[in-house]
Amino acid sequence: MNVDREWITQELRNSLRAMAGPGSEALASLPDWTVKADELALDFDNFVHAYLGNFGDEVSPYQRDALLAVDALLDGMSGEEHAELWTEHAVVNHPKWEAVRALAQDALASLGWNK
Repeated sequence: MNVDREWITQELRNSLRAMAGPGSEALASLPDWTVKADELALDFDNFVHAYLGNFGDEVSPYQRDALLAVDALLDGMSGEEHAELWTEHAVVNHPKWEAVRALAQDALASLGWNK
């Protein structure tokens, strides 16, 4: 199977950059017809697993840990009991999304993608 490394890498980078920036910018990066908070997490989940599944042997433990920290935080925010975290208001204002931004910034830096 031929894997498009450039596309997967670019999409993961785009996802991290969206989550690393201000919540309003993250929301603006997505189409209006989507459930934007969900889409931020789904895009990241899709591409981090595609990236690590295909190229994980090429990343350092530090880089893997940085990516998986974002993934773990988003997973911990999931579920009906955390529905209040999946609104546009929460993306902009909730401390959990501030933590997502910080971890996304760390992941970008670990991969040298914060430039």
